[in-house]
Amino acid sequence: GAIRWKEGAQTLNIKEEIAFEGVDFLGVLLKDSINKFEENFEKYVDDLLPDTLEADTVKKSYWTATPWNISMGARYELVPGTYAVGRIALAGYKGVTPHFTLGFYHDLFRWFNIGITNNMQYRNWFNPGLGIVLKPGPFQFYVVGDNLMAAKFLTANNVNIRFGMNLVFGRLVGPEKVSSVLK
Repeated sequence: GAIRWKEGAQTLNIKEEIAFEGVDFLGVLLKDSINKFEENFEKYVDDLLPDTLEADTVKKSYWTATPWNISMGARYELVPGTYAVGRIALAGYKGVTPHFTLGFYHDLFRWFNIGITNNMQYRNWFNPGLGIVLKPGPFQFYVVGDNLMAAKFLTANNVNIRFGMNLVFGRLVGPEKVSSVLK
């Protein structure tokens, strides 16, 4: 999708050169009192600008794309408490990008899972990742990331870190509960 900006949209083309060397926040804060900070800051910025600022104003609408993501995943229990996982996703923002993930998760405790993954995206087949899930009661907190090799953040092209919380309802525990639900 996209958002079309119609009302109040304008572009200013400034014909002046302005040298900006920073803001003296301490000086602005201490000038009169903390209560007058906003007034002092506005005056400080106004003093930086020339009295007459020439600019051409162009009023025309524009649009910005909204990102989207659709995914499908599967989980298979290899042995009790250890799972193989797979995920296919398409992400869209100024084009469509496919993502493929394969990984393994293990329940270390009933309330704690850890997993390793490899994500293929942006034509790079080696993006190892790590996931941690805490499950206290009906809550599930998670932190997952990929491209752990980008620990040298200066050379990283892409790093994805996601965290959040899920609410878990109707959790089945033990085979006796499963059989009672199926009857």
